Amino acid sequence: MSTEEDDSCIPTGCPPIDDNSGGIRRGELIVILARTSGGKSVWKQDLAGNLVEMGRKVSYFSKEDSAESVAFRLDARFTAISNKKFRSSTL
Repeated sequence: MSTEEDDSCIPTGCPPIDDNSGGIRRGELIVILARTSGGKSVWKQDLAGNLVEMGRKVSYFSKEDSAESVAFRLDARFTAISNKKFRSSTL
């Protein structure tokens, strides 16, 4: 990979992906496919969280998860309060 390509890559925070692909390139559309219960939702929310923590802007779309579900998971990640507590309103 050239230096120019390296400069345009954004690390995902997932070493196996970063090691093999160099990360995400600006403007790429990432589509995640796997069997049911394969961890897609958790992985893509971790990816989004990693990018946000790096100061990157993220657009997150899901046909599987409700906006509330995504918000609870991301709130739990950034506040270190369990998702279960958010859902049950026992903060």
